[in-house]
Amino acid sequence: MRSLQRRLEAVTDTTANLIAQLRELEGLRERVRKAELAGRSRRADRRKRTRIRRPKPRSRLRRR
Repeated sequence: MRSLQRRLEAVTDTTANLIAQLRELEGLRERVRKAELAGRSRRADRRKRTRIRRPKPRSRLRRR
């Protein structure tokens, strides 16, 4: 009976560890997903921006 109880405890412990690792993995996946989405939106924003060109400064020699 003790042997069975020890095995059950080992299985329970292993199961708890696996569940904890699975939750950690799911959290990391969520963080990666959010980071990827943020990166995509930044890239899209950069593409949408139009460049504003500044006028070239005029030479003072031309004004004379």
